[in-house]
Amino acid sequence: MKKIIALLALGFLMTAAYSQGLSSNSINVSGIYSNPSGDNLEDFDGSFGISAAYDHSLAENLFLEAELAYRFKYEYEESDTMYGVSYSLTGEYSVLSVMAYAKYVIPASDTISPFIRAGLGWRKDKLEVSADASYMGYSASESSDSDESGLALAIGGGVSITAGNGSVDIGVTYNHGTSDELKDSDIIDITAGYTFKI
Repeated sequence: MKKIIALLALGFLMTAAYSQGLSSNSINVSGIYSNPSGDNLEDFDGSFGISAAYDHSLAENLFLEAELAYRFKYEYEESDTMYGVSYSLTGEYSVLSVMAYAKYVIPASDTISPFIRAGLGWRKDKLEVSADASYMGYSASESSDSDESGLALAIGGGVSITAGNGSVDIGVTYNHGTSDELKDSDIIDITAGYTFKI
């Protein structure tokens, strides 16, 4: 895992050194609505989050984007009674990701520019589960938590709308974990934020 992060950081620093003389570098801050779509998360509710990204120009309309994103806790809750046993299950799931994207902006007009992006990176998923049961005056409870991390792939797109000295960006990204621990825990992020040119 540390090797993956180190390689991403090295690649970004090399690109930063190469692109220092280019214009149109920018910083983006966005809010996220994240919806779980994998088999492991199908019963969890959507969650909100936040992301920060730094874009470096590689060529006209082509950027390397480094992004840090955190999705707050997706939640799951279930309760029922079976054969006289009352039980409740609760779960909380959060996702941290560090991604590197190749991003291409499609020149459409002076004010609106669609974009597409694809990338790879690292994800850390945290799951916390608790269970409570009671039967004829007896009760029991149990809780557990686990951390899983691994390589992730992502693809998405959106639109940039010029506003002031930057732009309002709206987009959708599909994030897929490739490791055995994450492969059934895909997420879809809907983002809206502001990009500042620097």
